[in-house]
Amino acid sequence: MADTVATSSFAEADKDSASSSIAASPNKLYHVFINHRGSDVKKTFASHLYHRLCSARIGLRVFLDQPEMRAGRTFISQIKDAITSASVHVAIFSPRYAESEWCLDELLYMMDSKSLIIPVFYHVEPSAVRWPESKGVYAEALRILEKKKTSDSQNPRHDPATIKKWKEALSTVSEISGFDLDAGPFYGDEGELVERIVQRVLEEIKSTSGYYCTQLYGGLRGNYWNDGTYSGIKLKELP
Repeated sequence: MADTVATSSFAEADKDSASSSIAASPNKLYHVFINHRGSDVKKTFASHLYHRLCSARIGLRVFLDQPEMRAGRTFISQIKDAITSASVHVAIFSPRYAESEWCLDELLYMMDSKSLIIPVFYHVEPSAVRWPESKGVYAEALRILEKKKTSDSQNPRHDPATIKKWKEALSTVSEISGFDLDAGPFYGDEGELVERIVQRVLEEIKSTSGYYCTQLYGGLRGNYWNDGTYSGIKLKELP
């Protein structure tokens, strides 16, 4: 969702929206939240994954970016509601991900939610995410964020505690079993990677919703999730 508001960080927007934030619905607003750096993957990999999950054959409710934004609500309140309500979070670690304060702040909220996080290493070595204090594109991006100053003074834009939380979050999530585009079995095949992510998402939805899906005639058909939202997957109650 990064790049939606380029002029302010997630934390700063959070302060501005505190009085106008609306509590999330007790039902699921979204099944999946896709955490991504827009300039890297918004119109390519993230878009392909989004449309696959939202397709008529699968029919999940997915938060990616602008299409899900509703007039009259702040960006931050909608993003937080989406993260809080989603059963699955997909974190796409692309080369410029760590340059974005929004991506990093979303990652913190995702961890706080305690829902499943699926890390996807998109043309990034997992080690670069796991050790953001050593060397590599993530370490360099975080060093730049550390040096950033506020627009109206020479004070640091981000306090040391925030930088530390970002580094710890990256390291923690990188230890979760995920998918590496450039390694086997994908070896750069984005289509195959999308299908594997979709499969893992459906497995998690099955385990958390109390339903399982049945594949029919080469596609997935269905009815309603137990939270009242429609799904293109055929659902059957577990015994």
